[in-house]
Amino acid sequence: MGHLLAVSDVRTHKQAFARLLDMPDDELARQDIALVNLLCASGLPGNEHLDIAGCLRTIDEWADYVREETEKGFPRYRANPNPDKGSEAVYRLWQVMYALRYGKGLKHTTCRPL
Repeated sequence: MGHLLAVSDVRTHKQAFARLLDMPDDELARQDIALVNLLCASGLPGNEHLDIAGCLRTIDEWADYVREETEKGFPRYRANPNPDKGSEAVYRLWQVMYALRYGKGLKHTTCRPL
């Protein structure tokens, strides 16, 4: 049985991609999706100096922040759940978007074809 990939497990993007391609589906399914995406992106043009460990720290920081903000606002939601505005899942989705936009300054961008 394989193990979970770590940033230190791979030296180059080609080695990372080869490891991912060689993994059985059940092992690949256990990998950190953020790490897999960053490893795949590391070889793309413009990402030659991608700081994967730094990106993972940022993602963890954002996740912690969103979790805190969601839990902080949850009592207000439970006290007055508005069925016209959706379910608890919708509340949580909006909290993610709100916390990242207004708490972390993340902006929506549109990808344009080359």
